[in-house]
Amino acid sequence: MAARVLIIDDSWLIRQVLNKMLLKLGYEGLLAVDGKAGIELIVSESPDCILCDLLMPDLDGFAVLEYLQAQRLKIPVVILTADIQETSRAKCIKLGAAAFLNKPPQEGEVQAAISTALEQASGDGASPGRVEDFAESGGMPSPDQMEILRELVNIGVGRGASVLNTMLNTHVRLQVPQIRAVSREEFLAEMKELTTGQLSSVKLGYEGPFSGSIQLVFSTPVASKLVAAMVGVPPQGEDLDSLRAGTLSEIGNVVLNGVMGSISNVLGLRFSYHVPSYSEGVATFLIEPEDPGNAQRILLTRTQFVIEQLEANGEIVMFFESVAFGSLLDAIDAVRSNAT
Repeated sequence: MAARVLIIDDSWLIRQVLNKMLLKLGYEGLLAVDGKAGIELIVSESPDCILCDLLMPDLDGFAVLEYLQAQRLKIPVVILTADIQETSRAKCIKLGAAAFLNKPPQEGEVQAAISTALEQASGDGASPGRVEDFAESGGMPSPDQMEILRELVNIGVGRGASVLNTMLNTHVRLQVPQIRAVSREEFLAEMKELTTGQLSSVKLGYEGPFSGSIQLVFSTPVASKLVAAMVGVPPQGEDLDSLRAGTLSEIGNVVLNGVMGSISNVLGLRFSYHVPSYSEGVATFLIEPEDPGNAQRILLTRTQFVIEQLEANGEIVMFFESVAFGSLLDAIDAVRSNAT
């Protein structure tokens, strides 16, 4: 049976040229006009390999790679681009890209890249395109569920930005470029990438239809910059620790309550909240020891805070027990059903 190769490219000409090559090389081609259509075909068709343009409107090649990584799908991806910078190449490799082809690709290059990618995939010992069962392996939300989660967090972060704008008397933008479900190991790896040193965290615990916690996490140097932006001058001497803890707790309370308020209002759920707690340490302090009988599920949201000329990268992290995560997804599905 011929391997099925998905072409994701917003150029009609490139799609047609590549599809003609695939047919000549003995592959079956699937065509998608952009990243969104490509993800839909990934879900419905489970292709064996993907040829993906990097720069596309809306969902680009990076988003496709992030989706595959979040879903733990072992489908090899060959990136197509007219010009790829080293930083972009490094990001693609980090997200699991198997190979790169410059546009316009030659037939021999396409054949070699696909052959190599398929060989690498078969050597992983995993079935390309296999979606593991959520209950058994901590699998990920569906694309539709993830899109609703992303919008809920966007709404909540926007509310937090509005309150911080009033507190700081200056323009504040809080952006949410991505939200992903990750394993404990993936989470710790990403937190270590954020900094090899100390992290600062504001944690808000909640109880209701399901219970868990949500945290706002910064590298400690970034936390100090935020404190300086909040109070107007950098904290000095003995006041540093107490001022940082108090200021960041206030920032965390605003942002985290905004996100939980959005989830509560849109999904029709009611929660009670603990007093926010501030702490510092290395990445492992963020996660409590795992109960083998009730594994945690983690939603990691990459967030950029922009306060005037200050840029500070932070993370919003939501922790759920397995039953709680399932309850959240059930609530999302209920809202989605009522809306259709």
